[in-house]
Amino acid sequence: MTQPPPAPWAGRKFRHRLRAAWREFNRPDAEADRLRAEVAALGIARDSAQAIAEQRSAERDGYAAAWRAVCAERDAARGEAASQQAASQGYEAAWRATAAERDAALAAAAQAGAERAGFEAAWRETCAERDALHFEAAAQRAQRDGFEAAWRETCAERDTRHFEAAERQAQRDGFEAAWRATCAERDALRFAAGQAGAERDGFRIAFDSVTLSMQAVNHELAMLGRSADPLPPPGPAGRPPGVLIITLPKSGTVYSQNKLLRSFDLRTRQVCGGCFPSERIDPVALGLLKGGGRLAMSHVPASAENIATLKQAGLRFVVHLRDPRAATLSMLHHIRTYQADPTMRHFLVRIGIDFPDGFLEAGFAEQLDTMVELYLPAAVHWAEGWLAAIEADPAIARLAHLTRFEDLAGDEDHFLREICGHVGLPAEGMDFAAVARDAAAHFRQGDDAAWRHEMTAAQAARADALLPAGLRARMGWS
Repeated sequence: MTQPPPAPWAGRKFRHRLRAAWREFNRPDAEADRLRAEVAALGIARDSAQAIAEQRSAERDGYAAAWRAVCAERDAARGEAASQQAASQGYEAAWRATAAERDAALAAAAQAGAERAGFEAAWRETCAERDALHFEAAAQRAQRDGFEAAWRETCAERDTRHFEAAERQAQRDGFEAAWRATCAERDALRFAAGQAGAERDGFRIAFDSVTLSMQAVNHELAMLGRSADPLPPPGPAGRPPGVLIITLPKSGTVYSQNKLLRSFDLRTRQVCGGCFPSERIDPVALGLLKGGGRLAMSHVPASAENIATLKQAGLRFVVHLRDPRAATLSMLHHIRTYQADPTMRHFLVRIGIDFPDGFLEAGFAEQLDTMVELYLPAAVHWAEGWLAAIEADPAIARLAHLTRFEDLAGDEDHFLREICGHVGLPAEGMDFAAVARDAAAHFRQGDDAAWRHEMTAAQAARADALLPAGLRARMGWS
């Protein structure tokens, strides 16, 4: 601690002056009085100075004590500072560790915030699902209440029906007795139907027998040089060649036949027997046809027997085809036109297809269903047979000329001239005889697409399925 500066009256010079003043004080003169006064003043001053010195000394001692205390405090502060410095170093390390922990805690807090946001979104979705489930549960409760009401109604109906069932049980016992009587009647009707079927088969056999008998008569007449349908006398160029048209039924050939008959003054001849689609060519009648002047139209199939007969005769002929779907519809219209005629049942026998009982009495849609299922496949098989024969046998390919109903409906004169050119009829420059397109010529509409409009969608689809794609593409039938 810094020492206070000495008072101006302290020290050796002050004591010397004090002694000098005291000697002067003891002088017995006025000067001595002055000096005494000065000494007294100096004594007062000394006393004040001494008091001040004492005070200063006391202050110095206090200052020294305070200095020592301050030094002690300084030393304590230095020790504390050293301790604090050591502690601060530990604090810094702890702070750094705490900062790392803080950063980790912040990262964890950020992750927890993201998870919390996800939890909140999931919670909202769960709340939405909960609300939907509450709504569905409310709807199901309402539905359950409705089911309970309906169940009560059903129970009431059930009880009513149980009562009705008891009544019907009694009625059923009566119905069973009536049913047994009906079964007895049905068995009797089946027996009668069996007899009718046997009679129908007998009619077919009798018809074939009559046909063969007519062929035999024609053969005998031919052997005698006569014919049941005499030919006109030959013209300057001789008789025109015989014409054989083999055609699918209901293909416009009756109309074409009438045109050729009138244009060349031909006569008709029957050259086959049997039922469509299994007719047979009579070789003798075919030989007479080859003699000329006659035209024969036939529905014979391309069986091995008929192919052999045609090749042996060497007669050129025409194979005329029509879309079997259109031909099937046309045949049904022909049947319905004459279904009231008593001879129509014999006509159905000649077709050679086992039509179900009650076919003529059925409605149009039911009849068309039957025709599609029974007649259409036979027509398809007939057409495929002749196409296969023409492709497989070169001799038949030379003798046969293939025509289509579409050709007749498109350019009639060109259609007829092609037939005449193939069989040898002189048609150059000829105007063919006019023939009305009416029922007499078996000509109804000539619309080859009418089946699309008159058949139901199911019938048309079934007809399409029964017509092979290869046959359709080859003949141009869409």
